[in-house]
Amino acid sequence: MTVGRKPLPSNLHYLNGNPGKRKENLDQPKIEVAAPPCPGWLPKSARAEWRYIVKELKRYGIISKLDKATLATYCSSYALFQMATIKLEEIEDGESYIGSTPNGMDTQSVWFQIRNKAFDQIKSSAPELGLTPSARSRVKINNPDQGDMFDQF
Repeated sequence: MTVGRKPLPSNLHYLNGNPGKRKENLDQPKIEVAAPPCPGWLPKSARAEWRYIVKELKRYGIISKLDKATLATYCSSYALFQMATIKLEEIEDGESYIGSTPNGMDTQSVWFQIRNKAFDQIKSSAPELGLTPSARSRVKINNPDQGDMFDQF
């Protein structure tokens, strides 16, 4: 088991300029930038998030077909978080976060627990796709929309 930060993929290592002068993994597989197909079992709101996220990740060239499971985890967790939040808002104020056991004891609402678990799943899968500010701060890419600066001359 390794300790410390997860190593960056070699292509990101190359784009960052290798400031730590670490040895590049020359045996790492070269993965084609491509969008994986959206699983049909995802709920409608998860498929909408899938389309949005895949479009953005593809635009920056940081997605492959191998990311399907991580994307599915992220998108289904996002949809679950969204649904639980809506359910909590539908319940009268003050009652939404508190439920009762069969014995009459107060406990956290089931929807509150579901939302918290979905949030934890989002937090663990989002950085793997570069979807958080801290994850993006370690990635440097050329802006594909700007083109090559030498084209301007």
